[in-house]
Amino acid sequence: MAGIIGVDIGTRAVKVVSVEGSAKRLRLTGFAVKHLSSGASPEAVKSAVDEALRSVSNTSSRPSDRVVVALPTYDAVVREFSMPFSDESRIRSTLKFEIESKLPFHIDDVVTDYVRVDQSEDTTDLVVCAVRKDAMGSTLELMNSLKIDPVAVDLDICGLLNVAAQADLLPEEGSALLMDIGWIATKMSLVTAGQIRQFRAVRIGLSSIIGEVRAATGVDPESAEKIVEDFAKGVVDIKEAHRQAAESASGTVLSRLCREAKRFAAMTTGSTKVSRTLLTGGGSRLPGVVESLSEAIGGEVLLLDPTASLPHSLSNEAVEELGKVGCAALGMALKDVGFDQASLNFRQEEFVYRSGFERIRTPLSLCLIVLLLLFGGVGWFMHGRASARCSLAGSTEAAMLDIWKKVRPGRPVPADIPASLGSMLRALKDGDGTSGGQESALDMWLTVANTFPADVDVEFSRIEMKSTGATLRGETAEGSGGWKRILSTFEQSTTLKAVQKNIYTTQTGLQFTLEIYPDGGI
Repeated sequence: MAGIIGVDIGTRAVKVVSVEGSAKRLRLTGFAVKHLSSGASPEAVKSAVDEALRSVSNTSSRPSDRVVVALPTYDAVVREFSMPFSDESRIRSTLKFEIESKLPFHIDDVVTDYVRVDQSEDTTDLVVCAVRKDAMGSTLELMNSLKIDPVAVDLDICGLLNVAAQADLLPEEGSALLMDIGWIATKMSLVTAGQIRQFRAVRIGLSSIIGEVRAATGVDPESAEKIVEDFAKGVVDIKEAHRQAAESASGTVLSRLCREAKRFAAMTTGSTKVSRTLLTGGGSRLPGVVESLSEAIGGEVLLLDPTASLPHSLSNEAVEELGKVGCAALGMALKDVGFDQASLNFRQEEFVYRSGFERIRTPLSLCLIVLLLLFGGVGWFMHGRASARCSLAGSTEAAMLDIWKKVRPGRPVPADIPASLGSMLRALKDGDGTSGGQESALDMWLTVANTFPADVDVEFSRIEMKSTGATLRGETAEGSGGWKRILSTFEQSTTLKAVQKNIYTTQTGLQFTLEIYPDGGI
């Protein structure tokens, strides 16, 4: 039976989990951890991912299962944002322009997705996440080098929510705080009534404690890491000086973490109290963590048990390790089964997942070649017919340009408009041999030109006209501000409706394609 595999590539370990079945009949079939040394090379990371994948597939070859990959939350930019509408398509088409000023990166350098956290009649509250494209590209390049094309890419913190939902560990009353105390950061997510409200990452983790131990003892990084590891496991024969250093460092870092968690919970929940905190991550087993968080936040604090309602055949040691470091990977696998609480997926734009493309690329290419030859022959035939109609275009073309100059005084006529209009108007000749379609196109263009805002700086690259509508392609140096004024003008029109198509930012402004129809003609 084909399964689903979740992959979480962390700073110090690669975690891979496999499951089989459906949401109602699910089984955990494999779990593998491959540890990484500090500053591991890309080749070492690739080798660890490869070995872990082979381990859970129980074969000597790489798995053919569906794969979902986690990205680290601390590499994402998270912002709260409100939109004055709720339509999904409108949010998707305008979000990047609205959120651009709130990001530390250029909008073309990131992939964005969002979670709806609240919605009223005229407002939608979102948590918007932006991931750098170079980070996405590196992750997908690594997986593709292993001949694996992930079906989805999500944030690791969302995997914890999927695990808690599948294990039925989210409280019925109050909010739940999910925390993953990792190597270099702690990820936190606030969930109310099964709905994610906010999430973030703070740069406090096990490496913070190791740094404190090094400063106190003067030992090398590897020795400091061993001291903290033994302290967390409760090893008895640890040197007293080392134990005291680890205890002091752990207390200092834990106090900072508790303050951050308390502040995060208070800012997010408002009047709703946190009734349960679920812990995972390598630092979740440190002495005093549960007690300190319970005192700081209130409510019960539990170690997240990913196998609470998930059948498996893992050893007790593997289950313990899974609960400590493997929850994000398990959550990625659960995402593809149907436990996808946040519904984030960063496989968008140039990273969109296309299933089975490699299998159809060759026959598709052959079909395209045949179609091109066919259309080439048709085009040659139509060119011959169009040449006979050239004389019809002159007066109409002149009339169109005259309208343009009158309606948009002082604006230059785009260089390719005469040729473009000429070909368009020739195509508008009615089937009975008359040119009545040209008059309808003139009327349509007059209405469009009169409506288009004259105060927006626009350079048109192409104008296509028909008696039933028009298509405008151009660029405004005024960016999203000019684009909004254009849309607003047509929204206020009682005779025309505009539909935005392709829009994207460039170094010189914002390029757009706008389709315009008579009101009621869409």
